[in-house]
Amino acid sequence: MDFGIAEELLHLGRNEGIRETAGEPAGEASREQLFPLSLMQHTYLAGRSTLFDLHTKSHIYLEFDLAEMDVGWLSAAWGRLVSRHEGLRTVIHASGQQQILTETPPVIIATCKINSESSCAIEEELIRVRQTIVTRAYEPHQWPLFDVRVTHIARNRHRLHFYFDLLIVDGLSVSIIFSELEQLYSHPTASLPPIRLSLGEVLRATNSGKNGATYEESKRYWLARIPNLPPMPDLPLMRTPVGSATGRFRRYRGCLSAAAWSALKITAAEIGLTPTMALCAAYAEILCLWSRRPHFLLNIMFSNRDHSFGPAAENLVGNFSSISLLEVNRTAASNFEASAKELQDQFFNDLDHKHFNGIEVLQEMNRLRGTTAQAVVPVVFSSNLHLRRSTPGPLANLFE
Repeated sequence: MDFGIAEELLHLGRNEGIRETAGEPAGEASREQLFPLSLMQHTYLAGRSTLFDLHTKSHIYLEFDLAEMDVGWLSAAWGRLVSRHEGLRTVIHASGQQQILTETPPVIIATCKINSESSCAIEEELIRVRQTIVTRAYEPHQWPLFDVRVTHIARNRHRLHFYFDLLIVDGLSVSIIFSELEQLYSHPTASLPPIRLSLGEVLRATNSGKNGATYEESKRYWLARIPNLPPMPDLPLMRTPVGSATGRFRRYRGCLSAAAWSALKITAAEIGLTPTMALCAAYAEILCLWSRRPHFLLNIMFSNRDHSFGPAAENLVGNFSSISLLEVNRTAASNFEASAKELQDQFFNDLDHKHFNGIEVLQEMNRLRGTTAQAVVPVVFSSNLHLRRSTPGPLANLFE
C-alpha cells in the first residue's frame, strides 16, 4: 500500500473511503469544532478503500460471558462513558477532519435471546450475531463507531459483544473503557475523576510535532537506514490476492499457564529482556522458519501519547497509536538469547527516533524507490501487556 495515497483518498472520500450516505450523519460542524486526523487515522482510512487489495475496516472485537447481567445498569454505565469520553463521540468527515459531537442520541444496547439448549444451535446463533456486528458497514461520518450488544444464552449465562472502530480508539483506550465500565456498573452512583484534557488539543499537539530538532533528528536516522532496510517477510501464501478482494482476519488463540508465564518472565529478566520483547523475539523466530528470507521487517505498533501533557493524557480515549519498523536479521548464526537481545537493542534505538514514524518511513521508501505500493509491512506485532486491569467486580472477567 502506498500510504501517501491516504490524503488523496480523503479528498476523494465521497467516492470511496468516507462516503456520505443516508443514516445518522453528524450535524453541521463549524471550523472550530473540526481538527485534523493523526497519520495513523489517515492510514486506517486508506486501508478501507477498495483501491487496495485486501482492504478492510480495522477494528477491535471482543466477547465475554457473564453469569449475571443487568442490561439496564449496563446501558446507564455505557451512556455515562459516552458522555465522559470525547473519543466515543467522534466522527470523521469526508473533508478528512474529525469532529467531537456535543450531543448524541441515547445509547441503546441491543439484546437478543437464544431459545435453545442445543450447544450447536447456541454456537450457530452466536456466530450469526458476531458476523452481524463485524460485517456491518460502519461509515466514518456516522455515529457511533462502536457497538455493544448482549445475547442471553441461559438464565445464568450472558454473552457481551463489544466492537470498536480503530479510527476512534487504541488498545489503551479499550482498557480505560472497560476499567471505568466496571466501576460504573458495580457502583452506579460512583463519580469518576474529571477529564481536564481535550482530545483535539492532544491530537493537534501530536500533529504539530512534525517539525523541530527532535523530528529532524529522527528523520535523519531513518533516511540513513532506508537504503539497507529489507522488505516484509516472504511468507508462503495459499493463493495470491487478486483484484480488490476484501481482507478477512481469523483469530487464533494460544495460552500459557500461569506457571509457564511466570517462568518465562523470570528467565527473560535474568537475560535482560522485557516480557514484551521476549515474545516479539519468539514471534520473529517463528517467522524466520517460514520466511524464504531470514532478513525482513516487522511492523511494531505502540502507544504514542504525548507525555508533555502529564498523566492526564493516559486517561483519554482516542487513537494515539503509531508504528515502528523493526529490522529482523537472522542471516548470521546465533542462539535465541543473543538474537533476542539484538532485537531489543534495535527496537529501543528505533523508539528513540519514533518522531519520524513507520508510516513516514514507508512513504519515503516508496518515494526513493519510485514505487507506489511495493514498500509494505503487513506482518504486525503488538502487545497489551502494559495495560491496566479492572478492579474486582461483576465485570472483572472482561480482562480475563
